[in-house]
Amino acid sequence: MVKVRKEKKSVTGKKSAREKKSVGAGWEKLTWNDLNDWAGERSVARGSIYQKDGRVETLGILDSGALQAVVQGGEEYRVRIELDMRKRKRSDRIDSECSCPVGYSCKHAVAAILEYL
Repeated sequence: MVKVRKEKKSVTGKKSAREKKSVGAGWEKLTWNDLNDWAGERSVARGSIYQKDGRVETLGILDSGALQAVVQGGEEYRVRIELDMRKRKRSDRIDSECSCPVGYSCKHAVAAILEYL
């Protein structure tokens, strides 16, 4: 896993600029509509608050381009988010798993995506 600094300055690790560019490709193309279609307006609004409140404690990007994070909610939740921009339907482009009771497409996943962006 390549870790992302909380300051969001750059992806850390000893990868070339070309490799850094390819890791996580597609995340920068996400729109608010993509997030709303995937998680719903309420989860996006709450996830945005979580991100602004600094609840994303760790954030990394795997070699596959998936995001992995720990987000502090009522408890500490682990979330993994994958992106496939080739899918036509916006709500199908993002896939997530979270250890929270909701389990997927939750505010914790939204917070992690927003922290990365």
